[in-house]
Amino acid sequence: MANSIARYFKIRVKREDIQRYKNVIGQSIALIENKKNSLKGLTDDIDKLEKMKAGAITKSKNTAAELRDSGASAEEIKQHPDYVRHITSYNDYHTTLEEKNARVAKLEQDIERAQEDIETHKLQITTLHRELDKLKTQ
Repeated sequence: MANSIARYFKIRVKREDIQRYKNVIGQSIALIENKKNSLKGLTDDIDKLEKMKAGAITKSKNTAAELRDSGASAEEIKQHPDYVRHITSYNDYHTTLEEKNARVAKLEQDIERAQEDIETHKLQITTLHRELDKLKTQ
């Protein structure tokens, strides 16, 4: 009788452990999806910023060429409001891109780590099922 009660509780614990792992896997999958959505948004932002950065540098070069053609010195060009605005925009876009690329790298690492955790949990579930089957046949 004591053996059957102990076996019953062992089976119950194994089932609870399996359910816990399944819940963790479900939460991990949801987390991965959220991070993938964030990643998509960031990559869209990065594409836009790359275009804006390229536009800013092109405008600064065109402004510098126009000013040079009109006889402005290198110092006058560097201080011209339009040139300064385009260079400032370029630098701002560049800085923002670096920050977003760092966040992309972090998200990609988080996604990879979560996927590895899911695989580990799946293996744990398989092991627990084997142990559960063994307990049921005893």
